[in-house]
Amino acid sequence: VLSLAMTLALAWVSFSRDQSKEHDVIRATEALSDRVRQRTADLAHATDELHAELARRRRLERELMLAHRLESVGKLAAGIAHEINSPIQYVGHTHAFLGDAANAIARYLRAAKEAADTGRLDAPDLARWDSVDTDFVLTETPGVLERIHDGVAQIASIVESIRALSHPGTE
Repeated sequence: VLSLAMTLALAWVSFSRDQSKEHDVIRATEALSDRVRQRTADLAHATDELHAELARRRRLERELMLAHRLESVGKLAAGIAHEINSPIQYVGHTHAFLGDAANAIARYLRAAKEAADTGRLDAPDLARWDSVDTDFVLTETPGVLERIHDGVAQIASIVESIRALSHPGTE
């Protein structure tokens, strides 16, 4: 009996140790599972943050690309404005010259008509005729008209180039 009691006691100690080891394994497994769950949650959170950062960077890249395009369009518009402004300026200047010349010619024609109607030429009539620089007007007018024509042609060419650029492949 004593031997049986010892065997049973030894078996009980061995069983208790095995139970303790099993509890240790279960506790270690639970602790490991908790760590895996925590690490998985941390990784999921980090992944979400990376996705959000990637989306933010892509949005910033699109905005930067758009800003570069707008800057290019602005430079193009400034260049076009400059190219159109130059011929417009000399068309405007030559228009002013032609206006002055037309007024001088009108004064000259009025004086000539009045002299022809009255049948007399007197000092005031001659003074009005002398106030018109007919040689200058006659010499400069063809060149002025040519410059107006050239300016308008240059503007039309610029506009046509812009149209071709905005609609490639069409004529």
